[in-house]
Amino acid sequence: MARTVASFIIVPNEYFPKIVKEGEGGDEKMPHIEIFSTISFFKNKLDGIDIRYINFPILFSGKSSISVFLRRLNHAEMALKIQELMFKFIIKSDCYIMYIPLWSENLGPSAKLAQLLKKSYPDSKMILMGPCCKLYPKEILTQFNIFDFIITSEPETALLKIISGTNIENIANIAYRKRKAVCVHKEKPLDLWNIKHKLDYCAHLSFLRKYKFPFPEFLYFETSRGCKYNCFFCSLLTARKLRFKKPGFVIKELGKIVKDSGIRNFYFVDNELNFDNKYLETLMDKIISARLNIRWSSYMVAKGLNERVLSKMHHAGCIHIRWGIETANPSRQRIISKRLDLNEVAAILKAARISGIRNQAAFTVGYPYECQLDVDLTTKFLENNRENLDCVNVYKFKPRRNSIVFRNPGAFGIEILSAQDSFWKDDMPFSETKGLDWHLKKGQQAYYAKILEERIKALNLKNIDPEIYFKRLL
Repeated sequence: MARTVASFIIVPNEYFPKIVKEGEGGDEKMPHIEIFSTISFFKNKLDGIDIRYINFPILFSGKSSISVFLRRLNHAEMALKIQELMFKFIIKSDCYIMYIPLWSENLGPSAKLAQLLKKSYPDSKMILMGPCCKLYPKEILTQFNIFDFIITSEPETALLKIISGTNIENIANIAYRKRKAVCVHKEKPLDLWNIKHKLDYCAHLSFLRKYKFPFPEFLYFETSRGCKYNCFFCSLLTARKLRFKKPGFVIKELGKIVKDSGIRNFYFVDNELNFDNKYLETLMDKIISARLNIRWSSYMVAKGLNERVLSKMHHAGCIHIRWGIETANPSRQRIISKRLDLNEVAAILKAARISGIRNQAAFTVGYPYECQLDVDLTTKFLENNRENLDCVNVYKFKPRRNSIVFRNPGAFGIEILSAQDSFWKDDMPFSETKGLDWHLKKGQQAYYAKILEERIKALNLKNIDPEIYFKRLL
C-alpha cells in the first residue's frame, strides 16, 4: 500500500531576494514553529506518512550557484525562473502545505506554484496556512480558488484529519469553498496539557544538512498558547483560551531539541510567559535542575514579578525579555486589559536589570483620540527608566481583525474602513468618528512615532526588531 506523502513548502516572497521582516515569525528563513509542531504531531499519530519539507528562501539565497544566477535577472524574469526552479525540486505529494510567514508577500508566489502543481497533480490537495490565512480566509479563498483548504487556527489536528480523509464537516480550524460560498468552521484549540508530541525540528535540520547550510542561531519554542488577557487591540492568532504544557513535558521537549540539533538558544513565542507565577517558578526550577544550559528570550507582562523570580529566570538561562508596556498614559492603560501600574513596571525593569537580564520595551502610538500628552508621558517614562532599558520599539495602533475594538469599533469611537482593509499589507484603516479621518490619523501616527524614535535615539537606546536584538546578544 502506497504511503501518504505530505510536502511542507515555504515559497520566496514577491520581493525576493530581499527578506521581508515584520516582527516575530516574519523572517522566512527561520524554521517556523507551526510547521514543525504539525510534523511532530504527524509522527506521533501516523505511521504511514512521508514528510517532505523544503524552504526555498534558504535554498535559493544560500546556494551560491542559484543565487548568482537569479540576481542576474530582472524582477519579472526572476519571478518566472523561481517558479520553474521550485517545480523541479518538488516531488509528487498527496498534499502540498504552503506556509505564509507574515504578512502576505508570499501569497501570490505560493498561488502560482500551487497552479503549476495542480496542473501536474490534479488529485493533490493544495493547503495554505500561516498568520495571514487565519485573519483573511474568506478573502484569500475568494481571490485564489486554487487552494482546497485554508487552516484558520492551530494546524495540527486539522491537517491530520484532512490527510486521513475525515469528513470535511467534522474538521475544525479550516476554511474551504462549497459551491460558490466560502465555509469557515469553528476553531477548536489543541489540548496542550495532554499532548504527546515533542516539538521536532529534525526535518529542518535534515534540509540544512542536505544542502550544507549552517544551523540557525536560535529556534522558536512555546510553553503555552492563548492569553489570559484580552487587550482591546489584540487579535490572537491562536485560540483565546490560555492553555499550557506540563513543566516536566517542557523540559523533555527542550532536552530533545538540544540533543537533536545542538542548538541551546530559544526564542519563546508565548503571549506571556508569566501567565502564572507558580508555574513560572516551577518551570525555572526544572530548567535549572535539568542543567540544560540554554539561553532564551521571552515575552512578559510587567506585573506581579520581583527580583527573586527574575534572578531565578536568569539562572535558568533568560538573557532577554520583551515587555509589552503599550502606553505610559495611566488613563489609557485602564482601557488595555493588562492595566499595568507604571510604578510597578519601573520597579520590575530595575529588578530585571539587577538580575542580569536585558530589557526591551514596546510602546504603541496612534490609539483612538491619542494626543500629545500620551507622547510626553511615554518620553518621560523613557527618560526616568533609561538606565534599566536596552532597546525600545515603537509600533502603530491597528484594530486587528477579531480583536475587541474590531468587533465593536463604536464603543471606542472609531469607524473601521472595511473597503480599505486588505490582506495584502499590514494595515487597518480607521477614522475617529468625532476626530481625525484616516488620512490625518495615519499622519498623526507617523508623526508621533517619529518623535519617540528620535527620543529613543537621543537616549542612546537601541530600536531594532526583538529577534534581531536577541540574535546580537547571542
